[in-house]
Amino acid sequence: MKKIFYIFIFVLLISSSAQAGITLFGMKGELWGKFNKDDKIMYVQGLFDGLAFSGFKIHGIEISTEISIDQYISAINEIYSDYKNSLIPAPFLFRIVTLELNGLQKEKIEEELIIYRKQFSNSK
Repeated sequence: MKKIFYIFIFVLLISSSAQAGITLFGMKGELWGKFNKDDKIMYVQGLFDGLAFSGFKIHGIEISTEISIDQYISAINEIYSDYKNSLIPAPFLFRIVTLELNGLQKEKIEEELIIYRKQFSNSK
């Protein structure tokens, strides 16, 4: 029953932004921080469902499906714990997590985050 309630709320949120026009990348650090665990599970699962249509690729990187939704949530929580990452939309963090899982060095991960910070600090 609780799951149905969350789905209903999620649909309401989507339909309200649909009525106001399309808002891309609404999920950033501030909103993520307001979500409880169930909200985050639904959001991450929804992203994965959507990524199925793109071949699980973001900016040419095939997103890892080797870890659980909970592990993605923990990783996103950790990335958003740095205030400098708060404007990066959550879908792009899937790419960062995958790069980490693929063993990319921390310095290179930071370079990727800097690129995203610059890109999204200029967006409204």
